[in-house]
Amino acid sequence: MNAECALVIRSIGHAELAAVYDLERATQQFPWTPAQFADALAAQYWLWGAFSKDTQTLLGFLVVMPAYDEVQILNIAVAATAQQKGVAHQLWQHLIQTLAQAKHHIIRSVLLEVARNNAIAIAVYQRWGFELIGQRRAYYRNATQSIDAHVMRHTLSRVQLDSPSPHGSNPHS
Repeated sequence: MNAECALVIRSIGHAELAAVYDLERATQQFPWTPAQFADALAAQYWLWGAFSKDTQTLLGFLVVMPAYDEVQILNIAVAATAQQKGVAHQLWQHLIQTLAQAKHHIIRSVLLEVARNNAIAIAVYQRWGFELIGQRRAYYRNATQSIDAHVMRHTLSRVQLDSPSPHGSNPHS
């Protein structure tokens, strides 16, 4: 990995959804629509952006759906110019720190789906401790193709949840 980017990670609001969508279209084989991002905000999912400290440019984002005892990573993207510079890892750490701040530590696992042909992402998730737990047939689709998804889970450890965090307890910070 190259030198890590100096980032500010913060919640994304409606005013920044155009930048999120531009990054989504530039990085994803099966991009979300603008309406899907608006729906995620309306549903109060956690939508965080990783912004360059120097330029305030959006370099990555993470969309997380909280549930009772788990969270699901619905979408994650990093700009091509910022890949291999720790942006995704810093977003992951922000999620772990947010979960550690939860009052009762009821969240026990993180789930995600990843296209089975996305070897780079699968390797990253495995480094983060995710394990393959299932498949979804033809999960990713567009007008010309469909691709199966791997379902992966990361079981949170007490150590992760008890680690100190420099961030506040608000998951939207």
